Amino acid sequence: MQVIQGEATEAQIQEWKKKHAEIYEIRVPKNDDETEFLFGYFKKPDRSVIANAMRYATDNPIKAGEIQFNGCVIACQQEMKDDTGYFLSAMQQVGSLVKIREATLKKL
Repeated sequence: MQVIQGEATEAQIQEWKKKHAEIYEIRVPKNDDETEFLFGYFKKPDRSVIANAMRYATDNPIKAGEIQFNGCVIACQQEMKDDTGYFLSAMQQVGSLVKIREATLKKL
């Protein structure tokens, strides 16, 4: 994980896109007025990250979230990782990076 001081530059984002294809920015408000934010940049989890997180999903959901966060983060401000409230806010969004669509079954 790369530690950044604020919002990523367009050049950084383009470089990450070359390596990871899709990049997602997570902004966590630092104050109630939502005038200051912490920034993190994430890629989608691969199957190994999801499988590792699923092992803890029932018994230790925080551990599962940490695994997903750490497996997806490309760069973020250190405070996003260190502060429990900010971390949980970001972790919740990381969990929604993979869209699961409902499949259909048809007997042939």
